[in-house]
Amino acid sequence: MWRTQSIHERSETEYFAQAIKRLDQEKGLAEQAEALLKAVSLQEPLIKDALKTKQDPRAHSEGLFMDAHLHRMLVVLYGIVEGTLHLIDIEEFRRMKGYEGEIDELEEIMKEKVSFFEAFILVHDAAKIHGNDHHDRMMYAPVYQQLIDRVAKAHDLSVRDQAMLSDIICRHLEFGAFHKPNPSMAHWLLHLAKVKQYDGDDFLDLVQGCIFLDWVVGSERLQENGKTFFNLDYLINMLISEHVLLPERRLEKYEQREKKKKTERNRLFQEAKLDGISLMDLLKMSPGPKFGKMLRKIHEAILGEGELPTFTSQIDQELQDRIAEFYNKSFVKGD
Repeated sequence: MWRTQSIHERSETEYFAQAIKRLDQEKGLAEQAEALLKAVSLQEPLIKDALKTKQDPRAHSEGLFMDAHLHRMLVVLYGIVEGTLHLIDIEEFRRMKGYEGEIDELEEIMKEKVSFFEAFILVHDAAKIHGNDHHDRMMYAPVYQQLIDRVAKAHDLSVRDQAMLSDIICRHLEFGAFHKPNPSMAHWLLHLAKVKQYDGDDFLDLVQGCIFLDWVVGSERLQENGKTFFNLDYLINMLISEHVLLPERRLEKYEQREKKKKTERNRLFQEAKLDGISLMDLLKMSPGPKFGKMLRKIHEAILGEGELPTFTSQIDQELQDRIAEFYNKSFVKGD
């Protein structure tokens, strides 16, 4: 059982390449990315030197040097955080019927863990200055582990999140295994989480975010005809692999998401005075089946699942004002 509707109000879709082009033109997002890269370069010579590393245009045609790779990833991360980009409005993701809840959850994780993903972006390729092959494993060296420690502390990451950050960074090239559906790779990641005593779901969620940022967003690839493209298959295949391997976990996560969504919605209903007690007072009704039916109709109408009942003009206006407040609070949160 999967959630088949996005929690976000859907907009017209755009292809991923179009979305990237649009975000690249957002001056505010670019300024945020540039400011962070400049500040970190002043504090961390290892990162400053790495930013000057030349890139292979076949895998990274977003720019000649590695600073373009990090800049692109930060721009998209900030675009998601600020609501400029909703993943479910990407045409390639909208076509993944039955995975809408997973895509929404990925977006939510990236918003909630923005500091984690900033730290990943800044540090993950710091050893690339030594060459492309296996530079992720070079991050195990003490000098780079110390770098991870400093950046993690600067981003106020918990001890647990810092440990997961290090493990993901030191293995991020292995995520290339998701060029095709690869349940065995997803199983290995879960095994790693178990060995390290991480929550398996949390670890996989963070891996998904890093795959999206590094292997998709920050890897604009060059074709033989000179045109560029983004390969979304790495993230799509990761999602498919996880579902094939652990369909029961998907059901559990679906139920958890629905429970969380209902709790948050009830909180917003209460804040906007659209909860049962507040509406009983507004409508001058008593508890009972009649009011319960009316409450359900009102809530269904607010959620776009029915028609809003009408009352006196004064009550209708007050109800509309409260509904507007509910929507405003919902949109501020990003629902």
